[in-house]
Amino acid sequence: MLIGEDLAECSRVTLDFSPVAGGAKLATDAGSGGAWLARDTRLMNFNTHGVLVNEWSVAEPVHAMAVDGPDAIFIATDFTLTRYDAAGAPLARVDLPQVAGSGAESMLSDASAAYSWLARAGALVQFDVLAGIIPGTVIPTDNPVALALDTQTGSLTALRAAGVSYPTPWATSDRSR
Repeated sequence: MLIGEDLAECSRVTLDFSPVAGGAKLATDAGSGGAWLARDTRLMNFNTHGVLVNEWSVAEPVHAMAVDGPDAIFIATDFTLTRYDAAGAPLARVDLPQVAGSGAESMLSDASAAYSWLARAGALVQFDVLAGIIPGTVIPTDNPVALALDTQTGSLTALRAAGVSYPTPWATSDRSR
């Protein structure tokens, strides 16, 4: 379902995810209106009409992902964070054992600031994705499982496994702040 600025439903598409149900990760592409679905190592791209337009696989199970356009599909496994293009070609990669925290729980991307955030057990990690994938700010925290970013204020909100959310107003989406 697509909700417009006036909070009214703009469109609705029904997708049959039954072949990949259970444990699937979903990320939307605001630019195209499409959706990416990951199940284990398999990635599928659906257009705005719910038609499967592309499918490819990665070497390890996907634990988190974010999409910022056809050349910015970020896939996090337990051990790597990789940026792919829509055809599945890797564009940049960082090995996660060298980065604070462990695993990969959730991810979001802020294209306007060229940052991606990865929620890992024990830490939220910011990556500069303008020139590759370079680890930056690390925020120690307990078990973050979901992330949200207010691009107007730059506040990052993390939902912990205990169900408590907290803002970090200094995590800006504007590099000039």
